[in-house]
Amino acid sequence: MVPFYDDVSYLNDGLTRLNAFDMQGFAGLARSFLDDAPHAPYSSLLATIGFALTPKSMLGAYALNAIWVIVFLLLVRYLVQGLPRLSQVGVMVASLAIPMLATVVGSFRPDTYWGLITGQVAIILANMDFAKATGRQMILTGVLVGATALSKPTGLPAGCVVMGIGYLGAVVVSLAVGSVPLKQIATRTSLMLVGAAILVVPYLIVGGRDLLHYILAVMSDNVSVWRTEGSFSTHLVYYLKPNLAASCVGWMLYVGPFFLLLWLVTAGRSRNRGVFVRTLAVWASLFTAYAIPTVSPVKSDFIGSLFYGTFIAGALWSLAQLLRAKPVPGVVVLAAGTAIFLVSWRPSVPMVKHDSSYYAAIDKANRAVTPAILEVLADGSAQGEILSVYTASPGPVLDATLRYEALLRGIPSTFWGDYTSRNWSSILAKAQMADVVVATNAGALGQGGNFSYPGIQYQDRLIAELATDRSWRTLTIYIDDAGYKTIVFTKRPPPSPIKLFFGDGFRDQEGPLPDQGLPTFRWMLGDSATLIVRNTAVAAPTGTFGLRCQSIADVNLSILDAAGRQLTSTELRARAGSGRFDVIDVPLDPQSNSATVLSLRLKAPNVPLGPWPGYVLCATITSVHPPYSNVR
Repeated sequence: MVPFYDDVSYLNDGLTRLNAFDMQGFAGLARSFLDDAPHAPYSSLLATIGFALTPKSMLGAYALNAIWVIVFLLLVRYLVQGLPRLSQVGVMVASLAIPMLATVVGSFRPDTYWGLITGQVAIILANMDFAKATGRQMILTGVLVGATALSKPTGLPAGCVVMGIGYLGAVVVSLAVGSVPLKQIATRTSLMLVGAAILVVPYLIVGGRDLLHYILAVMSDNVSVWRTEGSFSTHLVYYLKPNLAASCVGWMLYVGPFFLLLWLVTAGRSRNRGVFVRTLAVWASLFTAYAIPTVSPVKSDFIGSLFYGTFIAGALWSLAQLLRAKPVPGVVVLAAGTAIFLVSWRPSVPMVKHDSSYYAAIDKANRAVTPAILEVLADGSAQGEILSVYTASPGPVLDATLRYEALLRGIPSTFWGDYTSRNWSSILAKAQMADVVVATNAGALGQGGNFSYPGIQYQDRLIAELATDRSWRTLTIYIDDAGYKTIVFTKRPPPSPIKLFFGDGFRDQEGPLPDQGLPTFRWMLGDSATLIVRNTAVAAPTGTFGLRCQSIADVNLSILDAAGRQLTSTELRARAGSGRFDVIDVPLDPQSNSATVLSLRLKAPNVPLGPWPGYVLCATITSVHPPYSNVR
């Protein structure tokens, strides 16, 4: 299946940064993070490394997501410390069957591991013992908090509030039992904040402005697009819906509340004020983690990861407290955990639902139109041009998916979508500026998902506008199973039937180098070289084929027909480095697939090359001109 939002955004980010590394090494990679702060630093870094490990495939990137499963298990082990080793292993084995962990590996967006880790760190902070914590431990704890906050920078405010509530609970416990003076707590807190700032402040300096703009755009400017419609009661219980909760927490849905409530009662009856207040701090973190996404008008299971991750962490911590209060043999816990895993684990990603008809429609449409679009982009790139693609419809064909395919193939091009625009004039103006436009009938399968994109209403109008504009031609059409069309328009002329083959005497192909205005090209190495031009059109036109050359030495050029008869000859003057090309109009044989041979030979052999890699630089112009015989 082709990658789609939001996974494809992070995959594209990784490919872009890998290109920076390929061109400029580690300095280029570091500069890419400074010049363009990543939306999710860890996902971007894993994507970069993943594509380095498995070039041309996203397998490596997804496989590296298993790192978050390891991080999750390490934090679970910290939450259940003090239990017998077999009991700890039993809890960790059971936790592996939680569906959110499958989503961590099966999707490439930060929301899931952000929610899991934020919840775990919040519970860890609620259990902090200021009497035993050293300054070094507090700084390291701060680093953990900062690293957690950066797992999803757009969720940094919400995550910090949840973690802060847990930490505040630990402060209240220390004050309630009178074990640590307030001054010492303040000192420890300052050290923790320093540790967090070590990671968070540099990121905010580089990407804080973009981060703020993104949050405001989603929660304010475009909130009507992303808003989940429903009554107050619908929003209030949204994340308690059994099907949604089960797809995220799995078996924990049925026993997690029991663990939490039973330990709350047990702690309350223990007459240990510190234990009870600490338990209340865990519950406060859980309520906060539920309240934040509940209050938000924008809802999804991924946004709910903050609550579900905190619920999982709180339930596992409560289970550990129960097992400490009422010890159970470790072998029994291990057996129970293994049984839960065997019964509950599924090799699927229920939070994404890859097998749904919606995603199948996206996959089918993208596979249908992408090859034709890439061919146009590659043709432009071969001529030294960076072409642009405008995707006017929010699906089924996505701008980021097209960009992913172009990045994999090393085709320089630009892509943008305009799904939230409410202005017809803006949509039309952006379409007219592009080289390729993708538009889809309103109502098509795989279009829009559950969101109210205003641009959908203009799709049919845009199709009608471009279809009647003679500067555009239809590149390809895809019709979905419901009869709706996705039409790709382009201003580019059809690909030329003229094919140029470099024979002996040339280096391997280089370019394109758009910044230097160079298409793909080759250098002539020796005193002589040969090129062959074939006209592959079924009804081959007469005329000429344009060949662009620069030379560092005077060169004689002879043009021969398929029988070896000389058609004409000319001389290339030395002018390499001037920025000017000689354009040789090569007469074409009107017979289909016939060959015209170009023979190049230095007028004076053994000319010094100087700084140049060859004698002649040749690049094609893929166009056929009206018939005429003169050569310039």
